[in-house]
Amino acid sequence: MYTPRLAGMFFMKPAYRNSVGAFIGTFLYSLLVLLGLHFNIGKHALDLSMVLAVLWLLFSMIMLVRMICMVARLQVDSIIKDLGNRGQREIEKVYPDDYISGDDAELDDTLITKLPSLTEVVIYSGLPSSIRKINYPLLGRAAKRCGGILEMDHGPGDTVMDGAPILRVCGGKRPLNKRMAAPAIEFHEQRSIDQDPRYVFRLLVDIGVRAISPAVNDPTTTVQTLDQIDNLLRMVGVRRLGQNTIQDASGNTLVVYPTTDWEDYLSLAIDEIRLYGASSIQVARRLQALLVDLMDTVPPVRKPAVDKQIRKLREMIKNSYALLDDQLIANETDRQGIGMTRELIDFTGLGIAELTRVKKGK
Repeated sequence: MYTPRLAGMFFMKPAYRNSVGAFIGTFLYSLLVLLGLHFNIGKHALDLSMVLAVLWLLFSMIMLVRMICMVARLQVDSIIKDLGNRGQREIEKVYPDDYISGDDAELDDTLITKLPSLTEVVIYSGLPSSIRKINYPLLGRAAKRCGGILEMDHGPGDTVMDGAPILRVCGGKRPLNKRMAAPAIEFHEQRSIDQDPRYVFRLLVDIGVRAISPAVNDPTTTVQTLDQIDNLLRMVGVRRLGQNTIQDASGNTLVVYPTTDWEDYLSLAIDEIRLYGASSIQVARRLQALLVDLMDTVPPVRKPAVDKQIRKLREMIKNSYALLDDQLIANETDRQGIGMTRELIDFTGLGIAELTRVKKGK
């Protein structure tokens, strides 16, 4: 109902699996008892078997009630909060360091051109699969053993196709030990949140976009997803994102891998909701509040990307509403969507005082 990508996450929870196991166990044990009756087992053994069967049944009933309670938690409020909490934990693991002034300028985009000559390419073979986890320290040890630098074309969450390069060895003095390197990259048929905070944003955006689709038309749910997106963007915005290498104790580069920068996160979190939700006053106002708050939170070097998003939103609002009064209302910052106005954003160049007078009809 919210997004099909959530189904796998919830049905992998222990409560569901344990409940199904209890139901199957009760059924199989009852069949065995019936089979024992057919072969005329002793009265004492029969009594004990019946008691155990009743206990199995009671246990199954308890597990059924527990599973029903879990299903009741599949309300959108609980799902959005759970995703937000998981996203917080993953951001803290993937980006443990706070932003340091100059990090963005020090992203070594030219590092690839500085790599030694290509000596070996490791090709992926198999069905299309998503990268679930990467053991970077293990890759570092494999690179040190071959005497070169490992360059990765893919990161966690990427889908790898059959025949695609998965690792490139640059400047290798010895062949790469594939038995050592292969376990470092874990593939799975489904994308996972592990090592991939972007997937939390993806799920929240999916829920938000689906909620404002014409078939559902539920902007309040989109505002709820923006509450969590707001919190996660605040966390990402003040953390160091640019570390894209593994180095040894001497500072020699061992592994180079792709990373997500601040503009990527902003685009992932904002663009689709802005495109589909600018025509909803509730969503537009909440987006305004989110972006204005980010301007006060992120380091100066990251403010231009936020300002760019604000200008895009203003332009979309201007094109989405024929009436100036509606444009004025949509350009107000409001963390509830429609609740309490915080600030009026000047998108016309008239100035806030003039806009306020126009709004009041003066």
